Amino acid sequence: MPSLVPAQIAPGQQQAEIPIKLNTIDTLTYIEPGPSQLSTLYADGSVIELQTETVTWPILINDNIQLTQDQFKTMVKTAKSHFDNDPNKNIVNNGGSRGFDIQFVVSSPPSGAQAAINAVAAYLENVFYDPVTVVINLGFESMSPGILGSTSCSYASSVTWTNTRIGLVSGMDPDDTIQNYLPSGSSIPVRYNGNTRTVKNENKC
Repeated sequence: MPSLVPAQIAPGQQQAEIPIKLNTIDTLTYIEPGPSQLSTLYADGSVIELQTETVTWPILINDNIQLTQDQFKTMVKTAKSHFDNDPNKNIVNNGGSRGFDIQFVVSSPPSGAQAAINAVAAYLENVFYDPVTVVINLGFESMSPGILGSTSCSYASSVTWTNTRIGLVSGMDPDDTIQNYLPSGSSIPVRYNGNTRTVKNENKC
């Protein structure tokens, strides 16, 4: 079954594991620190250094699947090891002739999967115009009963809301409007649980 494996850490980058924990919606997550990366701000062209991290969570058939934190941690680390050490990884890259370039790095695809991956890459590259390259690592592993797969997201974890808003507004296309309604202060109110009225003001995104 398919599983998105965590992004690779830069060679030589020191990393300390962050234990698996339950997040605000009570799902298992595994958090790994990534390398620090430089980012150029839209507002004034200045460069700041941001810490990155990768969060991985399982995709389950239903909420009754019995999966311990240690089991999920082992599953993630095994999948990442298989992906990193696969000498036959295939890179799907159609070139992104309209600016948007999506690249899949594929490990151990089953029969028929490669054609589907090619079709997804071609479709997405014809939908977006933004001059961005997106790299997705995609591996296939045997998983425990009831587990459809797992997915990972790598991102900068220390961007201020002020810089985030400036970036979103500065990157608006002519038909964009929602950015105009983003809170202009130093924080953004977030309601993590739709079943309550509790709101947390976040100063980072």
